[in-house]
This record gives sequence, C-alpha cells and structure tokens, in this order.
Amino acid sequence: MRRYYQVCLGVVTFLVMTHCAAAGVSARFLFDLEDGMNQPSAVSLSEDGSAFVLDGLRGRVVRFDREGRRAGAFAAPADDALQLPMDLLWHEDTIIVSDTGNHRLMQFDRNGRVQRILSLTPDGDKEAEPTGLALLDGIVYWSDRANSRVCATDLESGESIRCWGAFGSSEGEFRYPFLMTIDRDRYLYVTDVLNGRVQVFNERGRPFGAIERFGVTQESFLRPNGVAMDAQGTLMVSDTYQGRILVFKGRGFSGLLTDQEGKPLRFDQPVGISRWRNRLYVTEMAQHRVRVYEITDNQQAQPSDEPPTYFTEPTRRDCVTCHLSWSEGYRADETDTSPILPVGSRRMCMSCHHGAVIDSRRSLETGEQHPDYHHPDRSHWFDRDELRKEGMPEGFPLVENKEPYCGSCHTPHRFSEDDTGLDNHGENLWMRDENTSDELCLRCHEAHGDTASESLGIIRNHPYDVALEKPPSGVHEGYAQDEFLQRGLPETLARVEARVDDDQRLICATCHRAHGGGRRRSDLVIGREGLYFVSSEAVQQNA
Repeated sequence: MRRYYQVCLGVVTFLVMTHCAAAGVSARFLFDLEDGMNQPSAVSLSEDGSAFVLDGLRGRVVRFDREGRRAGAFAAPADDALQLPMDLLWHEDTIIVSDTGNHRLMQFDRNGRVQRILSLTPDGDKEAEPTGLALLDGIVYWSDRANSRVCATDLESGESIRCWGAFGSSEGEFRYPFLMTIDRDRYLYVTDVLNGRVQVFNERGRPFGAIERFGVTQESFLRPNGVAMDAQGTLMVSDTYQGRILVFKGRGFSGLLTDQEGKPLRFDQPVGISRWRNRLYVTEMAQHRVRVYEITDNQQAQPSDEPPTYFTEPTRRDCVTCHLSWSEGYRADETDTSPILPVGSRRMCMSCHHGAVIDSRRSLETGEQHPDYHHPDRSHWFDRDELRKEGMPEGFPLVENKEPYCGSCHTPHRFSEDDTGLDNHGENLWMRDENTSDELCLRCHEAHGDTASESLGIIRNHPYDVALEKPPSGVHEGYAQDEFLQRGLPETLARVEARVDDDQRLICATCHRAHGGGRRRSDLVIGREGLYFVSSEAVQQNA
C-alpha cells in the first residue's frame, strides 16, 4: 500500500510540475556578467540598466553596462574595507551596501566614493549583522542575521526607527531572514530561509501573511533566498538548494522559471535576483557570475496555489530541513551521481554557509581545505597512506575508497551527552567529537600527537604541546624558549584564526587550517618568530 501511495504521489507531482512549467514565465538567455568574481551574492540595477554586482568575498562592487560590458569596479578604502557584505541596492545615483562583517551599512556614489557610514546599534542579543536590504521613502529596511529580525533605519539621520521579529517559526518570527523586496502596494517581502517561506509585512512591521511552501518537491521552498517583483506584481523567488526560481502572481504559485522549450531552468546556487524591464538578473554564486535573461510571461491559467504539503509539524520539518531523503515526497536528483546522501552534500552545506545563515565563504569552496571526496588532494609529494597508517577512527562515516567528506568530521548531533559541541572560542562547529585541543584531528592523525609510537614509522619533526608563555623559572621542558614566543600566539597567526588550547599550548590548529589555508609559496611569512605557513590574507596584511 505504501509503495502504491508513493507511485501515485510521483505521478501527481509530475503532472503538477508539467502544468506549472507551461503556466509560468519563460526566459531566453542573453549573456553572463563575469569579472573574476568570487562567490558574488547580489545584483542591483540603475534606471539606465547598469548592473552593480556585489563581489562580497573580494569586498568590492563591479559595474556592468546594459549590454553586459564591464564599466568599472570599486572597493572601500583599506581602513573601511567591506567585510563579507551580503546585499546592495541602487538608490538615487548611490549604492547602499550591507557591510555584514562590520555590522553597518555603507553608502557610495556611483563612482565608489564613500558618502555615509551607518553604524547599526539597535537593541539585540548579539551585534547586528545586516544582510538583505530594501528602501522605501528614505527608510532602509535590513534583515539582521544575528538576531533573526528586520529593522528600519532612517537613511538621512542614521537613526534606527524600529525592529521586529525573533528566532522562531510563528507568524512574524524568523529563522534567518535574508533578502527582501517591496511591492507596488508598499508591502515588504522577506525570505525566511530555514522556515522555507516568504513573509509579508507592512512598512511598520505588521505581518500580513506569508507564502509558505516548505517541502522537498521542486515546486516548494527548501532554501528561499532572493526575491524580485515587477510592476505587475509578479514575484520571483530563488531557491539556492534546489537551484530553481519559483514564480508567483497574487501570492499564488504560477510555475517555475523555464527556458523557451518549457523546461525548468536550473542554477548552481542562485542567491540574489533582480528585475529591470523585461530582464531578470540571477546571481549564480557557485559559478561566480550573474546570468541575464529576457523573460516572457506566458499569461496562461494558473494552477492551484496549494502545493502538496508534507511538513506542518515543526519538529518533523526541522529534521527534513537537512534529511531530505527521509521525506515521502523526496525524489533523488537524476543529475547527482554522488554516493553522499543529500544531508552531507556540498549543496546542502553551502545552502546555509554561503551567508544566509552563517558565512563560510572565506573557508569553503576555495580549493584550499582539508582533502575530502569533493576536494581531492593531488598536490602532496608524500604518500598519504604511509603518513596515516593508523587509518580513520571506527564509526566515522566515509564514502567511496574510504574517503572522508564533510559529514565525516561535522554533525549537528552531539558525539556524547557530555560533549558541549563548543570549541575554545565558544562556537558550535558541529564537530563529531570534542576538538578544543585538536582531539578530533588526532583521531586520524594519531602519529602526530604526544602518544605517537615509533612503531608507526613516522617521526614528528615539529614540537607539539609547547606552551607559548614564560616558564615558571629558568628553562623547562614544554615551554617556549624564545622570548618572543613566550609572549603568546604571534599576531600574524592570530589574524588568520590560528589558535592554541586553553593552556596556551601549541596544537595542530596553531599552524594548520582545515578550511581555507592555502598552499602557495606566497603564503610563507618570515619574521622574528620564524617561518609560518598561513593564508594569503595574512601576507597582504603584512606586506
């Protein structure tokens, strides 16, 4: 009976998707906007069709003319450099940027000169992290990732007017509000990422319903991100995990954005989207570009605006948010041949870590991280099997050829009841085992710890467990002998997130980074403290 239900459900889903594809909006590809960008997140259009693209990882804005030709780029001065900004908008010959990492908004003229810096100080449990932006009558609305709320700030005076929302799933609450837009009737549409919905508010923050379509089918939301509205009230929403753009009219589902043959378009991590006349601009973060389309409204009858509903109970929905394959409505992506389940896939990780929930763009998808199934290591001159004779710890999940993947070291579930899941910075890194002093690293790389056995055939060539502080008296084993190192962790390393344990002793993470370390020769820094292997960011800061 269960099998019969699943087959019927698949047939119904296919029929609904086929009808939706025919009844939505079709798109004809025009050109790409590319300029060596690194994981861009948003695009905004001026009245003359100039496109301003936020190249957040590089901390700059790139301008293109209406034909897609590069027309310039700018970044803030070094002292006011943008730190992982998430959104931007065009307003009266200026560009406003949500400078997320610096907890502020910045306003530039079209040539990149700083006009105003707005520090954001509304009451909140955490320092504000502005992400999405919208503007109405001189009031800039911004979503606050850190406090799960939306706030309004007077652009001229810089004073915060109001904030609303809190972490949760009820009406007016958010689990990470993100990008937003305003319709012709002055209502604010805000994507609510982990709740899988778009909430609607008036300009004073009063809720006026929501478009709730959380689910795992292609006509439902899983990770809604970008929103764009045209003058006729047609709303488009990008789903960064499923790679689709959903179309709504009058809040009713109209279909998926399709190509001219009626096939749903698929994008690699679509984030910010924007409309200009009959064009749609889609920021395709994973491909480091913006795709530009000419769109046509098919003006056909709309299908039912009620999709199949699978998850209404919050506790069940919380599980399916990541464990897609647990859903009765789940169908495997035919284009994905990876042996890794969706819960541990690259797309799943980046659907939160690209900045909507937490920003790991500097660490992930850079090609400079611990080797795994998706990022094989082909540059080492040594034999990995010989170096790691002890193998992987029992119980840690692996994939083909015993290769690790993200889920090998990371899990949202605690390893044991006594494990807090916190590192020594007080951050929950979802580690599979305690890692305050690199215990997890040594589960695989046991030969490099204090208990290394010569029988493993590996000789450690660097001191481990050495305290970077002055010894009690004279020179004692286990303490740094160089006076410079007795002052603590060198600032050069601290700036690139190197760390020691709670007792100020050297650990693996003092010199090694699991994510975003880099291997180029330019990453070597020579100073009084010796030779250090750090990221290129530190080299630039210390050049």
